[in-house]
Amino acid sequence: MDRRDSTRMTSTGAAPKRTAVTAAVMEKDERILIARRKRGDRMADKWEFPGGKIEKGETPETCLRREMREEFGIDVAVGSFVGRSLHAYPHGEIDLLAYRVTHLSGEFHLHDHEEILWVRPADLKSYDFSAADVPIASILMKEAGAAPAGHFLQLGDLRVHLLDRGSGRPLLLLHGTGDNARTWDLLAPSLAESFRVLAMDQRGHGESDWAVPPAYRCEDYLRDLTALIDTLGLEDMILLGHSMGALHASLYTACNPGRVAALIHVDIEPFPPDWNRKYLLGLYKNLPDDYASPEEYAEELARNAPYARREHLRDLASRALARKGDRWHRTYDREILSRFDHYDLRGRLAEIRCPTLVIRGTESRVLGREAAERMVRALPAGELAEIPKATHPAHLDNPGAFREAVLGFLKKHGLL
Repeated sequence: MDRRDSTRMTSTGAAPKRTAVTAAVMEKDERILIARRKRGDRMADKWEFPGGKIEKGETPETCLRREMREEFGIDVAVGSFVGRSLHAYPHGEIDLLAYRVTHLSGEFHLHDHEEILWVRPADLKSYDFSAADVPIASILMKEAGAAPAGHFLQLGDLRVHLLDRGSGRPLLLLHGTGDNARTWDLLAPSLAESFRVLAMDQRGHGESDWAVPPAYRCEDYLRDLTALIDTLGLEDMILLGHSMGALHASLYTACNPGRVAALIHVDIEPFPPDWNRKYLLGLYKNLPDDYASPEEYAEELARNAPYARREHLRDLASRALARKGDRWHRTYDREILSRFDHYDLRGRLAEIRCPTLVIRGTESRVLGREAAERMVRALPAGELAEIPKATHPAHLDNPGAFREAVLGFLKKHGLL
């Protein structure tokens, strides 16, 4: 649909009506879709991020799904918000809202555009965009410059994937069971302003190799973590882990006290009760093998992160699935659920002598307040932070408060 608004400046000089429109940021193979308007159009030959006017009663997400069907004949899932642009054209003011979208199905057919191109973010500056789209292009170019570099390390028989951004003291992030390195996307950019932030896809997760035959015991993960730290030569680092990743981070710190400057342990008991393992076994038996769309998987994520913003969960879901034909499959090995180890770190807590922050969501069932307080008392330099309006994935439910807790702890101990 054309983004034009029929409203003109009135004879009395009244301001034109503001029209809300959407724009789709679609990515494929590290390139972004841009489209050139048809000749004869008011915006003829200008490039844009495709989208259109939000009709009465529509949300931006509904509008984008409709526009992509009308303009290209494709179905999309709408993810996270990218940015906003306000521009006053002679014919009216445009309020442009850009969102990331994921192509679900359908072949591209051009109706409102002369051509489409897939362009690297750094090359967007070479195209003549309509004025309202220029700020969105700038946001994407800036994001690309600050985006983490993804690379692989060969650790024994497995290739392990790592996201790397920023510079300075190393800060290594470890996700929980069934997650991947992109679960830290709301936290890592802030940390990268002061640290070299490394986010690891642990074995069987994300883009890292699956273990064949399955090998997902504590010692397997710890061997990978040790090899990664040794290979990169990391010293005087900060370790931050969530759930299973917190157990690995804490155990590594106990075994290597001289290499860790500070530890942040997020929302799991050092001796997880048996119901935790039974819950994962239930998922192993009952989770579907695939999904119709990332949005369907995002709804599954939302059941465990009820306060998380839905657009962020949709974006996270799109990065946690791989498309095969017309279905979407999880990128983690199902076997990790059935092989969750019998962790018991209680006897090792006294060996963790660096400043340690234990974080729990105030509504978490995985790490209750009493268990968290016991853990803090057992740590020589333990502290407790509780994140309001948060469950087990506190970094997703309340990313702002989580970020403040992490940065405040690091600043308190002279690490920031």
